Amino acid sequence: MKELKFKLITPKEEIIFKKLLNFYLADKNQKHSYVDKKGKKFKIKTPLPNNKFRVEKIFLYEVIGNDCIFIHITDDKGIPRRYDHKVFIGEITFNLADIEFHSDRNDLINYDEIKVIIYNSTDILSSPSDLPIYSSDIFDIDKKATLPDETGSGVIVEGP
Repeated sequence: MKELKFKLITPKEEIIFKKLLNFYLADKNQKHSYVDKKGKKFKIKTPLPNNKFRVEKIFLYEVIGNDCIFIHITDDKGIPRRYDHKVFIGEITFNLADIEFHSDRNDLINYDEIKVIIYNSTDILSSPSDLPIYSSDIFDIDKKATLPDETGSGVIVEGP
């Protein structure tokens, strides 16, 4: 059921994402992106430079012993987009069944918070072994300069 919808960024969202680059999530306290435990759905909102993106795959991924959701997106262009002007909000909605290689992690929906990585690439990623390797810095907004190109991240909590 994974779905990606677009809408033009609003003045309020410009404020929320002012200090963030494309592919990042707003602060978890904003509950802009969240997990709906009752509806058993995840809703991720991130700024994007155009409305040509699509979700390729969603994986369960482990960073330094912590489960996180890895979302592979692409606009089919091999050019960097993370620093482009933020024009749209991409809203990615998916459920647990859309997360590949989640095996016995059906309790993921019940976590208090879940780390999320969004990666823009034209690469073909078939399994978690194809994913880039990240350090725990991936979730430290102040260290965004150390992140691999075309990567954004954040943390989601229960909402709305």
